[in-house]
Amino acid sequence: MENIFVIIRYIHVITAVFWGGGIFMLNFFIFPYSKNAGPEGGKFMQGFSKTRSFPIVMTITGGIVIITGIIVLWHYSAGFSSAFMGSKIGVLLSMGGLSGLAAFLMGALINRPTIKRINIIGDEISKTGAAPLPGQMQEIEKLRNRIFSTTKLITLFVALAITFMSLARYL
Repeated sequence: MENIFVIIRYIHVITAVFWGGGIFMLNFFIFPYSKNAGPEGGKFMQGFSKTRSFPIVMTITGGIVIITGIIVLWHYSAGFSSAFMGSKIGVLLSMGGLSGLAAFLMGALINRPTIKRINIIGDEISKTGAAPLPGQMQEIEKLRNRIFSTTKLITLFVALAITFMSLARYL
């Protein structure tokens, strides 16, 4: 039975690296490029969000991280025993888990629907073949800014999750 938890922990770590790395890449490289590229940056982001369904992949991966994290914590804490959960390692792992959960929820409940809305507006613009209406451009800009600011928060929470979990064994 112990082997299954080693496998689940491995899945947790691998998916966390993928998910966290994707978030860091977005925040520190892709979004700044998109902002600096002007209108072409918006086209790039629309294409990027549709390529290989990036938002869906990130949501699924984040969900796997959360679910496997809960299972691993349950196992290592002997069923969330109060003795373990009240220890330094238990508190830090819990803080890391809550930080990761906050990041996941912001991505799933704020960014993903916002990306969907931007794609709908972009498709409407493409269908007409005309220049975007001023109202459409204003809405897209507002939505892009929401994604950029939320992703900064998500990055912070992912960084906190990584910090708490990596330090838990050593404090």
